Amino acid sequence: SPHCGTSALSEPYLDNEMTRRLAFPPPPPPPAIPDPPKCGILCWSNDKLFEIMKGLHDKGRQIAVHAHGERAIDQTLNIFKQLMKPGDDRRHRLEHAGFITEDQLKLCGELGVLPSFFVYQLYFYGKSFYNNIVGPERTNRWAPMGTAVKYIDIGKISIHEDHPGIPGPSQPFANIKTAVTRTQRDDPN
Repeated sequence: SPHCGTSALSEPYLDNEMTRRLAFPPPPPPPAIPDPPKCGILCWSNDKLFEIMKGLHDKGRQIAVHAHGERAIDQTLNIFKQLMKPGDDRRHRLEHAGFITEDQLKLCGELGVLPSFFVYQLYFYGKSFYNNIVGPERTNRWAPMGTAVKYIDIGKISIHEDHPGIPGPSQPFANIKTAVTRTQRDDPN
């Protein structure tokens, strides 16, 4: 996955071809940030991400790209669209897919790109997303599994947890409950 390097380790990361491909050492500084920041930062230029993904795709590898936000998802799907040919069933993955749009889910279905949703963040951070970070409409697009099944076979969609992105131990059944009920920890029930 081209997005990596946020784990807190007790020893330094290894220095090898894979870690360099995954941005260790970190990528060059991003372009200027608008003031105030409004749209986030893409970690990779289109050309660099294409180069990385093409190298893996050409070797027959399955690619999993971590992407949060409409711009990052557009960037990733546009590159998958360039790389994939009709009938290509690599099952490339889109990890997290935070704030994915319905049009992007439709394109995932057309390309055969499989989303893996980080649903459980909604439980812990839904109120903050809703009230303080992105507002109600975009919060309602966090891990939209009901919309995804309109375009992608339900057996090809997955959910996951990332630690330490959520507090405490892994709780797979609580994650499933959040996917079904879309409740958050501040809900009264």
